[in-house]
Amino acid sequence: MKKLIFTMLTLALILPMMVILTGCNDRHQIATRVDAPGNLRFDSNTLTLRWDEPSIFSGDTLFEIADQFDAIRYTVFIGNTLINNSLTATHLTFSAEQLINNGTGPLRVQAIALSRWAGQESLTSPFAEFVIEPIQLTVPQNLTTNDGAGAVITWDSVPNALGYGIYLDGRRVGAAEANHNIFNLQNVPSVFPGLYTVQVRALGNGISVLQSALTNNEPTITFNVPSTLGTPTNFRFDLSNRLAWSHVTGSNAYRIYVNGEHFRTSGNTNFMNLSTWDLDRIPVGSLIRIRAINTDGRASLLSNAIIRN
Repeated sequence: MKKLIFTMLTLALILPMMVILTGCNDRHQIATRVDAPGNLRFDSNTLTLRWDEPSIFSGDTLFEIADQFDAIRYTVFIGNTLINNSLTATHLTFSAEQLINNGTGPLRVQAIALSRWAGQESLTSPFAEFVIEPIQLTVPQNLTTNDGAGAVITWDSVPNALGYGIYLDGRRVGAAEANHNIFNLQNVPSVFPGLYTVQVRALGNGISVLQSALTNNEPTITFNVPSTLGTPTNFRFDLSNRLAWSHVTGSNAYRIYVNGEHFRTSGNTNFMNLSTWDLDRIPVGSLIRIRAINTDGRASLLSNAIIRN
């Protein structure tokens, strides 16, 4: 009787363990494939790609990942360029530089199910792909001025724009936020006196939202930046290798221009020596002008031109 009781107790302990081990071994043998991560979606504002955890199968039988594998690790590519091969989260935020330098896609994700038991192979899924289809922004319409001085400009909002760039003679000098389609040109710093053509473009991120072309108004919208310093006078070569001029009150430096391009800046009040190297950079027949400037942003008009002989 005691032997019978002992045998029954032993079986009661051993049989459940055999069932558990057998079940584990069955599961260990059953899983044969990992599907590609599903439901890829891309957030163009945060530049984040997200996806759903893949399914693990044997034939048509679906298993929980925890049944047989320690974890799922993800590998992410832009085209054929590896970006990350050790992700455990189901999302990745890209930098703008990564997307711009490697093209905009396709973004490719692969799952690797890491094996739990010795002798079991990890399973690798096919790639899932997402192609970014960028939005091309349209040119802002109805650029106009709404004050007598022509300083305040407005334009129509552009859907999906992330902001607006403000340009004077093709050079970007300011920006407005996406929900502000108005700009005061008097707030532009360090713009030299003169009459400028005003243009605006809708801005994107260069990846999923592409900037528009510049406005091309007829008639042209212009803005006159007034002079805030006197114009240098008596500009001349007083020696073969020295430029000279009359000092402008309120200025603390002078910018020299050769054929319209900035050449050098001088801190001297009324002259600038030209080295042999400087003279070699100024072709004979070049037009040379000077402008007075101040560190507080004030500037004069350009002086009369002199010719390099």
